[in-house]
Amino acid sequence: MSFSVQVVDGAPDRQAILLPGGGYTVAGPVLWYPGTALDYLGWTCQLVAWPDDMTPGQVPEIASELINRLRTDHPTAQILIIGKSLGTLAMPVAVESTLPGIWLTPVLKEPRVGRLAEQLGPEHLLVGGTADPYWDRTIANRTGAQTLQIEDADHSLQIPGDLDRTMVAITALAHRVDTFARSL
Repeated sequence: MSFSVQVVDGAPDRQAILLPGGGYTVAGPVLWYPGTALDYLGWTCQLVAWPDDMTPGQVPEIASELINRLRTDHPTAQILIIGKSLGTLAMPVAVESTLPGIWLTPVLKEPRVGRLAEQLGPEHLLVGGTADPYWDRTIANRTGAQTLQIEDADHSLQIPGDLDRTMVAITALAHRVDTFARSL
């Protein structure tokens, strides 16, 4: 399977896999600032770039491949999965692998993701905006996961027409990821 990974070196015993959205790369602020927070904490970050012909069904396969690689290369490492939108389709892999996850703008209205999200515990963090058509406040509130819900934020966690509130939202996201990662 053709995908690429850029590695930002940190501690070998703390490995984060950042899975982008469809058309939203790891350079976008919703992934960049969480990755930066992890980098500041000393995590090694695996920044994934999807292949041009990516299909949703490949997300779990790629996540599994990366987890297996990390478990082979760093058998005692703490592994954290971070997925944005399309990348949240790796949620079943994280759950089956008993790995913590941070799910940014998850596609909760996709039935498989929504049902699985309802079973998540506090080792997962869900982040979404109330103006995101894929976010479901009811499902998010029924989970056992930690949640950060940003009022009026869209699928990119932006508050349209309001730069100040958008920057506050991205800052809140980065701080929440920092706090979550410190608890692992």
